[in-house]
Amino acid sequence: ATSSAPTPQMGNTPTSSARRSPRPQPEAAPMNAAMANSMASKLSDAELTAIIQMTERLRRKEAQLDQLHNENERLAAELDGTDAVKQFLVAKVRSMEESLRQTEDQEAKVAQQIASDQEVIAFLDGRVQELEQSLANSRMETESLQVQ
Repeated sequence: ATSSAPTPQMGNTPTSSARRSPRPQPEAAPMNAAMANSMASKLSDAELTAIIQMTERLRRKEAQLDQLHNENERLAAELDGTDAVKQFLVAKVRSMEESLRQTEDQEAKVAQQIASDQEVIAFLDGRVQELEQSLANSRMETESLQVQ
């Protein structure tokens, strides 16, 4: 009965449970010294060395996996931040483009009004000159009539 007890325990090691789930599960209660000695006495030195190497390799891979998960979370957060900045900047560019379009429209209206005002000023200036000439002619005519 004692020789068959270690075999079921081997199936419940952290190594086999880590293969079944993507994230390592908390280990079961630690083995007591008597159980570990009983299992170790039934294994050869090569088997013990292989188990120790696999356990160490598993721990390194689990640490590497944790590192990769942390890096993945950091990169995902960075991507979210970058996306938020991108959305803000796109909204800002669109707002600035709209402001620029409105400013250009306003500038065109002002330029058109200036041109129209210049036409009116030119017309009025010409009309003033005509009236001044007419007034000068009328004064000369009045003076010539008064002299006679």
